[in-house]
Amino acid sequence: MPFSLNITPDSLVNPKPTGSGILSEEDVKDVFDIADSRVPEKYRFFSDDGSCGPSCRAYTTRLVTAKLAGTGLVAALAAQSAVATNHYAWTCGLSAAVNLIATVHYVIIVLVRSQIMPRKYEIWTIGIDRTKQKCEEEATQTAIYVQESIVDGLRFSDWVATLVLMTLALGADRDKLYKDLPDLTNPTWEVSPWWLAALQVAMVSFGSWWRFYFNEGRNWESCTIQVMAAVTFLLACCCFAVIVTSLLDGLWPVLTATPPTASEAQITDALMMHLLVLVWIGYPLVFVYARILNCGTDLKRYQSRASTDKDILFGSLDVCSKAGLAIYASMRCLSPIGE
Repeated sequence: MPFSLNITPDSLVNPKPTGSGILSEEDVKDVFDIADSRVPEKYRFFSDDGSCGPSCRAYTTRLVTAKLAGTGLVAALAAQSAVATNHYAWTCGLSAAVNLIATVHYVIIVLVRSQIMPRKYEIWTIGIDRTKQKCEEEATQTAIYVQESIVDGLRFSDWVATLVLMTLALGADRDKLYKDLPDLTNPTWEVSPWWLAALQVAMVSFGSWWRFYFNEGRNWESCTIQVMAAVTFLLACCCFAVIVTSLLDGLWPVLTATPPTASEAQITDALMMHLLVLVWIGYPLVFVYARILNCGTDLKRYQSRASTDKDILFGSLDVCSKAGLAIYASMRCLSPIGE
């Protein structure tokens, strides 16, 4: 019989259910020595149903904050470069503003996830002392629900500004490709970036009504609320579809023409346009994912796993779209390639 060695801990082979599908500290203690686990239970945040606690949540959002702040600063400096042409300086400046606005909102989100709130709102923070888990459970669930509403409100106020500026920046890039490659780009309809920016405001408004006024359609007892939730969500999706297709309309031939008739810089611009716009599709999908996780959850509660996953997924999307735009705009702004 050949020799074999199995070093997989039984706690990972047969993990104990935590109620959220996430491994608890007890499950991984044979493999990891988590620093927070060395803090006495009395001084630790109460974290329900096995999801990430406030310390981890704050760390995740701090990473995104640092990334957005750094890329925004680089974009602001690049926009002032002496070698920057008018077009590239304009889009770079817009990307710097996008990252600045997002950073301000993320700083507040970090404070909420760190359970640092004004005195009048301290009742909505998650308590400390895990030895009181039984009596703290209801208060913690309420805190998660309220905090999620606060954080989602910050996200929507961020989007209503940043999406407008990103649309203007990407729309300017699209129009430049239309101007430089009239024979290659053949748009079905050419919508002004300013109209698309206005449509972004409408899209965010419909989405906020779905999230806050109709509570994501979670109240199955009211047919009216269900219908209105579905209508507002569909209207937001329609606005989104028009924006995405209009920004990318006519640019695919720039990437697929054989032999290539566009310059390398123009092909790169068209490729980045597709990447930076198509990544937006992830935002509504995250909301749909969180809504599915909350199916069957009490209307006064919010699944902590859904809340945790939203922080991670939205943070990743913000880094890809907003920080990604700033990085690319900065590199292009400092490039010796002119208009």
